[in-house]
Amino acid sequence: CEAPATPGVYVFRDWSGGVLYVGKAVNLRRRLAAHFADRRWRTLPPPMTSVTAVEWQRVGSEIEALLREAILIRDLRPVVNVQTAAPTFGARAIPASLVRDVVLLVASSDSDAVQIVAARADGATLLQRTPRSGADLARHSRHLWEFFRAPACAVGDNSAALVFSWLADRGQRTTRVHPRDVGSAPELRRLLGQLLADKDLFSERLVAS
Repeated sequence: CEAPATPGVYVFRDWSGGVLYVGKAVNLRRRLAAHFADRRWRTLPPPMTSVTAVEWQRVGSEIEALLREAILIRDLRPVVNVQTAAPTFGARAIPASLVRDVVLLVASSDSDAVQIVAARADGATLLQRTPRSGADLARHSRHLWEFFRAPACAVGDNSAALVFSWLADRGQRTTRVHPRDVGSAPELRRLLGQLLADKDLFSERLVAS
């Protein structure tokens, strides 16, 4: 398998380009090899026998893979996937204390950048990549500030239940900022810049002050 041994999302297509299945993986190479193993292949749903092309996209973290999978399923409507809508809060065991507007800083597939994952308590999410140098941080901070203050109907993907359930489990040590505790876009920029500059950003949970 030529896929990288990194987190990512993948799409199976048939001969006409139709989307059969969308999936995610912490290790793309291992997951795709498992899909095409002889024993597993014999038990797959009949449409999967029509796979003629596989596409994949590297990401930097498990949570980014989860969100990008949800977006692809929503947009592409694959015929084999069972769940075709983002999970709701009622379908996930999420502590109420975690359900608050949050900005997460996670690894990016670009080593010189950080993936920002923003989630609102009303369900909206936003993915944004920013250089660790801080070159685009003023613009990205304004975008985040506007995202958290926009009406619910005006913001993007509705997958925040994925973010909060991940935080309750494997994402507990992820560095985060709560924008409702910040007074302005410049203050948000300052806090994010402080975190981006820390060499321990991905090795432990950091708190900006």
